Amino acid sequence: MLRSFFPEPKVFFPAALAWTAIAMFIWFVLGDALAPVLSLGPILAIQPTDADPAPFFNADRVWLYEFVILAGYLFCVPWLFYKRTRWYWWSVVGSVTIIEVVYFNVQINAWLNDWYGGFYDLIQTALSAPNTVTLEQYFGFIWTVAVVLMVSITILVLNAFLNAHYLFRWRRAMTFYYMANWKSVRHIEGAAQRVQEDTKDLSSIVENLGLDLIDSVMTLIVFLPLLWELSSNITELPWIGPVDGSLVWVALVSAIFGTVLLASVGVRLPGLAFHNQRVEAAFRKELVYGEDRDENARPPSVRNFFKNVQRNYFRLYFNYTYFNVARYAYLQAATFLPYIALAPSIVLAAITFGLFQQIFQAFGQVHSSFRFLVSSWTSIINLISIYKRLAGFESNMPKDHIFANDYDDEAYLTSWEKLADPPTQTTDVAFQWALVREPDADQPQSGGITVWYDFADRAKFPKAHTLEKTFAYDEGLAGAVRAAMEKVRSGETVTAKLRYFEQPARVKFEISGPGEVKGEAEVSHGEIETPFSRIRPIDLSFA
Repeated sequence: MLRSFFPEPKVFFPAALAWTAIAMFIWFVLGDALAPVLSLGPILAIQPTDADPAPFFNADRVWLYEFVILAGYLFCVPWLFYKRTRWYWWSVVGSVTIIEVVYFNVQINAWLNDWYGGFYDLIQTALSAPNTVTLEQYFGFIWTVAVVLMVSITILVLNAFLNAHYLFRWRRAMTFYYMANWKSVRHIEGAAQRVQEDTKDLSSIVENLGLDLIDSVMTLIVFLPLLWELSSNITELPWIGPVDGSLVWVALVSAIFGTVLLASVGVRLPGLAFHNQRVEAAFRKELVYGEDRDENARPPSVRNFFKNVQRNYFRLYFNYTYFNVARYAYLQAATFLPYIALAPSIVLAAITFGLFQQIFQAFGQVHSSFRFLVSSWTSIINLISIYKRLAGFESNMPKDHIFANDYDDEAYLTSWEKLADPPTQTTDVAFQWALVREPDADQPQSGGITVWYDFADRAKFPKAHTLEKTFAYDEGLAGAVRAAMEKVRSGETVTAKLRYFEQPARVKFEISGPGEVKGEAEVSHGEIETPFSRIRPIDLSFA
């Protein structure tokens, strides 16, 4: 999932965290000392004027952005030489660029928070004392924020374009990493969905969650000190009294409560979503087979497949109902928290309207960052479900699997010849009946041979029951089947050899209680009987 795109993920991601910590240490300890030597502030900064005494792009911000850009792209240099992959410019340089933009956007939000404070104080002054504020002052505020937002919007639009291409490249890398080993894993139930759909969803969800997490951390770094400072203007909290950094503690306690609440009520949802994808894959597969085969997608089978889909969706809907009750109740209650916390200060007129807006905005930024898990819980549920499916898919790839990560990779183009067919097993089956469909003259693929049989090996398959399998039309097999049917008509017992793929390694199954799923377990193949769903018949032969 990761090594197809990123260089040596077990080293790359810890190195990124370590480098971030080093860069932050250098900034806070040596930043002021390095500024006179390295900063381009004196050249690029906008100088303060009477009309704009605190410009956005001042000397301090020039040095901050310069340092962040240098630190980010210096991290890319070693990976140009160590474990470099064909996706280096996207996975390494692209990731750094996207994160740099996230940081820039957080800084914009911090500046806007200050701007709102000054702007609303200006409005309060203008409304309470006519003609004390000039139009030049008023429109000066508007013009300043307009310029900053135009730059911000331009960068965000370009970053959205970069994000779209970034995600597609990651999906492309994963797709052909799996397709290089397709011959070994194509027999797994839902293999096509793993490659076509799960790779797309995984890259999208991981990137979105990752950027949201980074944005939340950066927002906390920027806004926590600001909110702590602003909390000094709050006289007291209702029912509690004066508290240092009061609003920070309110935001933190609220976020912890919401996270624990939703994690508790939503603990079963990842397993249910995973199981739901399995029945969806089975239904989709039956319909795909029905496009070319008359014996598939018939009313009885479609009814049964769809009833399984319906049963699982209804169970998922029920569990999401109580989850959503807790989720929406918490989110609505959290909306009123700052109003409640600020109530004594508002009643005593201890703060101005501009300061109220500034506190309100800062509290919202900190609170939303603290409750990252609350806001992202449904996405996390989907991610866990996708991860489980892809991890199970990867576990069936051979240890010496082929590494390729693009459609023009030579390793991928020659993979089919290099891979051996996956191991198969053969077992005796008790032939019961069959239906032979001769192919049409103008449609050679329209024929088929549907066979009904039981497993003869009751020790290995103790719960064997009549099974149905359709094989591609073959004249030799058709003749053998007709001969077998004549023997069955005359009362003889007919056995045949069934060859099948069996998914190796490990099995995931659900432990069912009375009417509900209690959990999941993962056991080795030898500890339970082989379930039928893990067998894919290939061909049938008669002695």
